[in-house]
Amino acid sequence: MSTRQKVLLIGLAVVLVVLYLVAVGGGHPGQGSAKGHHGFLERLGKLGGKRGNVDPDTVTGDCVQPGHTVKLTGPCVLHVADPGSTKLLVLRAAVPFVVTAPSGGGTATDEVDVDDKGVARTQVAIDKASNVLVTCGGGLTNGCVLTIGDE
Repeated sequence: MSTRQKVLLIGLAVVLVVLYLVAVGGGHPGQGSAKGHHGFLERLGKLGGKRGNVDPDTVTGDCVQPGHTVKLTGPCVLHVADPGSTKLLVLRAAVPFVVTAPSGGGTATDEVDVDDKGVARTQVAIDKASNVLVTCGGGLTNGCVLTIGDE
């Protein structure tokens, strides 16, 4: 190995250590949130490319309506056909809702709140045919409407 190769290898190692320290040390202890955003990490993640979304036409269920909407009057199971690779199921609404989906051999539940733009939005990673349970959140008793996809 030449001196130039050694210098480049050491430089790359230093850059990786600095990126790791910024990513790990960039937060505030005790104030973590799965819903929070870390600008640096989001920009770094965008360098890896964009993951495709689940085709809304492959989502079925008793509560799925025309126009890729989901009308909830109680809990409903959305069946997502096998996307062939890991894709994101995007769900959004103007009101809070709750999603329970497969996650690492078990299930994970998330309460999706409305953001400062008036939209409750979540992305669920789907890598095989899956069932996703959705319900209205925020104590809504009259039902709610979700939209599948970003459009």
